[in-house]
Order: sequence, then structure tokens, then C-alpha cells
Amino acid sequence: MLKFERVPIKIRESLVSHRGYHDVNDSLSRPLENTLDAYREAFKELRYAECDITCSTDGIIYLCHDRNFSRLSTWSDETRSNVDVISLKSDDIDSIELTNRTHPSRLQSVLLLAKSMSGSQTCKLVIEIKPSAPERMLSNLLKQFEDNPSLLNNVGVFMSFNHNIVKRFREMYDKSAEKHAAFVKYRPKFIILCRSKQVAFNVKNREKCLGMDMCDSMIDYRNKTDIARIEKEQNGKFDGFYLQLSKDMLDKDGLDSLKRLSSKYTIGVWGSARLGDPDSLKTATRLCSGGVRFVNTDLPENFFTSSL
Repeated sequence: MLKFERVPIKIRESLVSHRGYHDVNDSLSRPLENTLDAYREAFKELRYAECDITCSTDGIIYLCHDRNFSRLSTWSDETRSNVDVISLKSDDIDSIELTNRTHPSRLQSVLLLAKSMSGSQTCKLVIEIKPSAPERMLSNLLKQFEDNPSLLNNVGVFMSFNHNIVKRFREMYDKSAEKHAAFVKYRPKFIILCRSKQVAFNVKNREKCLGMDMCDSMIDYRNKTDIARIEKEQNGKFDGFYLQLSKDMLDKDGLDSLKRLSSKYTIGVWGSARLGDPDSLKTATRLCSGGVRFVNTDLPENFFTSSL
């Protein structure tokens, strides 16, 4: 794990370890994404780590970025590894062997890890609910926190590219808050994940972008009409935007636009190694100067030395 003791605290606390500390090419030179080891390493240095969640048919919440575990399992042609997680029972998911010889991680286990590793600062997850999540998953996710409300202290953000999911889950959460004081005390941010129009309309990147599982969530963060559309869609009851990184964000006009937006909303920024986005301390520092609160990072080996 990279060392961050010399990084200014404001910048360090903005960094979000994407899928935990892992290798974007699935090399076992680092822990495997979305596993306990990945978050154990991430929380040694950073306060925030991002995860993707899905749900078994019997209501257990698991960490998984893809629809299934074929990419990360020991035997990619094994039946259970190729079946959508939301169609499997927890016993079947638990029996899948990953390439690091462990098994898929449950959200509760990762939250308990975050709790155990918290010291003067609380370790927190930034939780992405996948766009295809069924209604039962939202109910099971909520019940998990109703059964153990203190674990909400280890959640920083709930977010999704499916904006209806954000709205629906926030409504469910607020209803539960009427009965559970911890839901008020530890209330996470409810944030809209967005895809950049600037990136999507770049001819070179269009095909790659359209292949991603992001639903119809494109906005131009500089466009007041796009922002107003989201505000109306969410009835004004959301906390911010998690924006896709675009190059214009790093110039003066882009930073000024981010500052204006961050004066009203919590702003996060995510990039894509697949699209070759810059991922460095310099990039994160520049974004933070624009008022960005969360910056996703895959923590490449050249994180400290790479340019914008």
C-alpha cells in the first residue's frame, strides 16, 4: 500500500480507494477488488473506500462490481460464476472461489472491518448501488442497518447511476429514520452518480462509454438546465453529484464551475482507468481546489509522480 503521511490532510481525506486497494488488471500483486483484504489495506492509509453492492435471492448483500463473478473466479466457466449474483442464493455465492483463494465478501463483514479499523477518524464506505438493483435489494439493505444501526457510522455515501434508486432508497431511509435515532445521527450522503456528456460525446470514447452499465445519467456539470433537471427529479432532496472526470474540470473555467456547484452540493469525481483518465495526487489536489469533496482513485504506482 502506498504511504500518505506527507499528503496534506485535506487532500488525503478526499481520496476514495476505488473498490479497495486493488490492481485494475486483476493482478494478485495487490488484493483482489471488493474483498476484505482490499479494504484492510485501503483503510490503513485512507479514510474512505468505494464498493459496489449486489444481493442474493435470500437477502444477503455482497460486494461485486460485475453482474457475476466470472472475471474474478478461479474457474471462469463454472456455472455459478457465470450466473447473475441477484439470481443466486447466499450458499451458492459463498461457495464461489475467487482467484485469490477467498470467497465473495459480504457488506456486513466489510462494514465491521471499517468499524474495527476506525481510530481518531472513522473509516467509511462509499457504497454504489448497481443500476439493475431490484426493489428487494433496497429493502434488504435497509433492514441490515435497521438490525445494526451503528454500522451507519461507517457509511459515507450511498449512490447510484440509477437516479430512481437514489430517490427511492432515500425515501425508505427517511421513513426508517422516524423510528431509529441512529439513522438521523449517522445519516450518510445520498448522491447522484453521473456520466459526463463531454466524455460520452467524444467520438473516440463513445463506444467505450456506451458499453458501461450506467443507465441514462449523462449531465454537463456546467449546465444549469441539467442541474435543474436532477433537482426536479429528486424533489430537491439529495446531497450532491458524483461526476465523471472530464479534462475541462482541470482548467480554470472548469474549476470555477465546480466551485459554484460545490457551494450548494457535495461533489465527488470518478475517473476510469479503462478510458485512460489521469489518476494522480496532482489531479486530486487540483480537483480539491475546486471544492470537490471525494476523489475516486485506483492508486496506481505512479500516483505521487504522475502529472495531471
